[in-house]
Amino acid sequence: MNASIPTKNIAHNWLNVSIIVLIALALQFFTWFVLYPIAGYSDTTLTIAQSIFLLFGLGSVLALRLNFIRIGVGPANLLRAGVGILFSYGILLMFLVLLNILGLRVALFRQVYSPYALVNNWLLTGFGEELVFAGVLFNLVRLALYQPRRPWMAILITSSAFALWHLPGYLAVGINMGTLGPGLIFDLLINIISWVFLGMIYWLSGNLWLTAFAHASTDYSLLPAVTNSPVYGLILMLFIIAFAFWSGRRWKSEP
Repeated sequence: MNASIPTKNIAHNWLNVSIIVLIALALQFFTWFVLYPIAGYSDTTLTIAQSIFLLFGLGSVLALRLNFIRIGVGPANLLRAGVGILFSYGILLMFLVLLNILGLRVALFRQVYSPYALVNNWLLTGFGEELVFAGVLFNLVRLALYQPRRPWMAILITSSAFALWHLPGYLAVGINMGTLGPGLIFDLLINIISWVFLGMIYWLSGNLWLTAFAHASTDYSLLPAVTNSPVYGLILMLFIIAFAFWSGRRWKSEP
């Protein structure tokens, strides 16, 4: 440990990390074991749960006095994220068109695009969850580790917290359906791997909007092939990571 780093600051930063994780986990337990059993699982209760988590993220940023611009939520970042997502989807679309020309039958567009799904997945889910995990938790862990230029440990810790946050949902569904078993471990590993990609996007770009849009694309992609096939989903993520790397070198300011 660097002797110049006050032990008090280390303890305070880890305390903040612990509080954020515990509150996020408590909200998830409340959603799956209180809200849904009482009110039922529906579009309305899902929206309520996601809105509460978004408010938790906004409240955390304000309570911890984090700078919205600094964590990548400014209007310029929104514009750049839009460009990056359009670029990534555009390249993937051209690739899928080529596959169709070569004889593979890949669906290019959804038959119907749901405005509700777009708002829920791209704003409430994508932005709300990444505001907490990327904007708040990842930055807090980096401060706690005192390794701003070596973020891999922070990415792994945050991805583990992201997986843990999904645990109540897996438990609730497994208990209700009678399917609780070793497959739970696989689901958690998928969550860890997914956020490693998202963490890379956020670290490289410093753009929370881009991270949120990448997250949303795993839930409600603009191109159905992304969620229908893991291969196309991975290709899209690689395009977004490439844009994150380029945009980060061009625009990102170090925290």
